[in-house]
Amino acid sequence: MQLNFGDTLNGDAINTMVYLGGYYTGDAQFRYTSDLYSGEVNYLLSETSDPLRLTSGFRYARLNEEIDFTLFGDPTDNLQVENDLYGWQLGLERSTLPRSDSIFSACLFGKPGIYFVDSRLTNITYPGVYNDTVNDSQYGVAFIGELGVKGSAQITERFSLDAGYQLMYIEGVALAGEQATSISANTIPQFGQVNSGGLLYQGFMFGGTLLW
Repeated sequence: MQLNFGDTLNGDAINTMVYLGGYYTGDAQFRYTSDLYSGEVNYLLSETSDPLRLTSGFRYARLNEEIDFTLFGDPTDNLQVENDLYGWQLGLERSTLPRSDSIFSACLFGKPGIYFVDSRLTNITYPGVYNDTVNDSQYGVAFIGELGVKGSAQITERFSLDAGYQLMYIEGVALAGEQATSISANTIPQFGQVNSGGLLYQGFMFGGTLLW
């Protein structure tokens, strides 16, 4: 069995522009954040010494996104989405450095899986002033596909520290940008349902693997 933990991907972007409409001139700021956390337990269907290894197991992932819009220095809108994903995945690993040579190893890997997703949305218009709030939630089916390269340092016979680079595509989750199309700074946004979409993450990964 394999226990993998610690995969975290984050994004943060801030755009500032000058508003010249009407009788006002000032700054409008838009901030978008996206955080993905993931942990998994996999059953190793091959020997650890095999150069090509097949795995199957359970993954839990959490995707949080937030959009803040500020006009003339005053908060205008805050939109938050949360997604909890639970599902089963298959994995394939191809060793590029043998474990027998040293405590260091490297592999290429791929993991596709189908997930149950619980999506939740909270939107607050004029936070701290009117605090007009809209909440919504939705259940559905999502997909996660992951490709990457990973290097490992064998700390003990059963535990290793991992670092690498990964691409992860997620489809069927609530994204802040998908909900923001219904937001107006001048009216209370109304949501009939959570809108689902897809996104591609890329970045460095850090974590550990426990074998038993």
